[in-house]
Formats: sequence, C-alpha cells, structure tokens
Amino acid sequence: MAALCATFRVSERAAGEARQLLRIFSADALHRPANEFYRGLSSINAKGFPLQWSFCIDGRPSSVRFLCEAGRIGSSAARRHRVSLHRLRRAADLLSLPPLGWLWDAIDLAVPSTQPVPEHWRSTLWFGVGARADSVALKVYLNFERDRAYDRWWRFGHLLKSLGRHSALAEVCRISAEVSRDSWPVGLCLDVRPDGSAGKVKLYLYSDEVGPDWLRRWYRSLGRQEWAGRVLSTAWACAPVESHRFPERSFYISLEVHEDESLSLKTDIPLSRSAKGDWVVVDVVRALARDLGVSEVAYLEGLHAIGAFPPDARSRGVHELIGIGIEPDGTGHINLYCHPRIQ
Repeated sequence: MAALCATFRVSERAAGEARQLLRIFSADALHRPANEFYRGLSSINAKGFPLQWSFCIDGRPSSVRFLCEAGRIGSSAARRHRVSLHRLRRAADLLSLPPLGWLWDAIDLAVPSTQPVPEHWRSTLWFGVGARADSVALKVYLNFERDRAYDRWWRFGHLLKSLGRHSALAEVCRISAEVSRDSWPVGLCLDVRPDGSAGKVKLYLYSDEVGPDWLRRWYRSLGRQEWAGRVLSTAWACAPVESHRFPERSFYISLEVHEDESLSLKTDIPLSRSAKGDWVVVDVVRALARDLGVSEVAYLEGLHAIGAFPPDARSRGVHELIGIGIEPDGTGHINLYCHPRIQ
C-alpha cells in the first residue's frame, strides 16, 4: 500500500487512515500463511484471497482503492457478520463520521437481525476503501442473495424510498420491467460520504446464460444502447466464448443511483474463466482508454506499484475483473480489479 500511496500522491494523513482501515477490516482474514489458494471466506478473488486492489481510469487524479472482508477464516457467516458490524463502527470512529442511522437500517434490510443468516452464505458484507489526495472514502457491500428475485427488487426500492430518492425509485421500477428477465439481484453497495450521508447506491445483478441481446436490453433501458457494443467487444476480447451465448455470471451489472437521483450503469466482466493472459487484458484496457479519451498511465503505474508490471505474457493471475461504466452525463470510465501478488 505504501508504494501505491506514493505513486498516486495520497497525503500522509489519508494514507495513514487507509492503512488503519485495512488493519481494522482484514487483520483476521489475512492472518495466515501465504498459499496459492485460500478457503473459508467469500472468494473475493477466484483463488479466495480476501483482498483486492482496484484501479479506476476516468481522467481524474488516481486513488488507492481496495476491497476486503472481516472475520476469522473458518468461523460462520453469522459470527463474521457480528465482527464486521463491530469493525464498521471502529472505522466510522476513525473517520470521525456522525451517526450512520441510514446505513444501519440498510444493513438490516439486507441482513435482517431478526432472521438467521442463510446457510449457503459465506459472508454477509464486505468493505471498500478509497484514498485520493487528502480524503478517504468508505463503501459497504452487502449480500443480497436471499428470497425471490422479486423480493430483492422490492427491498432495493424500499431502500431508495427510505433515502428519499422517489423519482429514482419510479425510474428503477420502469427499468426493472424491461431488464429483470435473466438478471438476478445479488448485492448492494452503499457509498458513505465524508459527512456521513448516503452517496451513490448500487444494485448488483448477475446474468443467467444469455446472449448479446440481454446486454443490449440493459443499455437501451437507460438510453445508452451505443455502449452495449463496446462492452460486448471487451467481453469477447478478454474472455472469449465459443458461441454468442455467454455462460451464467459472465456479466455483473451495477445499476447505480446517485445523490441527485440520476442513474448510471456499469458492467463488470469476470476474467477467471479466460484462457488469455494478463498482457491481453493490458492491451484491451489501453485500447479502451484511447476509445474513451482517458489516460491509462495511472493504471500501468498502479500495476507497477503492486509488482504486477510487466505481467507474465504466458499466464493470467493478476486481473480478476474489468468494469466499464457510463455516467449520467455520458462520460465513461474503466475499473480494474486485481489480485495482490503473494510473496
């Protein structure tokens, strides 16, 4: 992390807070010998390692970002949920956040305290941290994979209503009627703003076995159909399939509701099934960055800072997902999620 903070010019204060948050959230999960495969948590990465670096290419100053989870490996999801809530309170104290009543309500909506944690769940929630310049941002990811798909859409709508985002709720209801087929709500992400208020709220959905029309339907629902081709080309380049039918969970859609109630969309493409190496992903990302008119330099610098550049031309083990996002104003960005190098 020190190399990343230095590379991206994060202030000493913000870098220190990010390091403390990493210890608060993931000390138990990372307290074990380095192995090729990690078992017992939620498999943030394909091989189970409970920490992931993230890079965003969007034309703005770069940030140090990571995703992790809390709790001792081998303990139950219910026990790790209690631990995670305790760690979240410690994180809020560290960042001097005011009371987060809306966040606790949202967590209880996804993981009700009055109901047992589903037995098939490995984890209930995860944490994202981003440090840019002199600020640190916190994200909370929640498992949403319980009950019927209809119930999950209803709970997402209830969350938007509780946050006062009524016009966004009406738009989500319209969109859901067009895109819910073969789309399975699986998670929430809640951005906590530095003043403690709710930022962007995201619903994650994975694809069933689908063809290209599934993705086109999603982008058409937001009036951005021209972006579907860009996402499909990226999927075929990074994770080719033998036909135009994609296997289940080939795409993860993020339907995003912003503070001003505008909507945006991001598609994450898992790369664990790809037979292609990390160099291919780097080439695809560089081409995408040129297409979007943003610089890929920070991404390459980030790979270098984590010891992953230049990548091995013959293997794939660094890149876990590639995400393509479009903002309400029509600008785009690229997200890369990377497995840490294990020494």
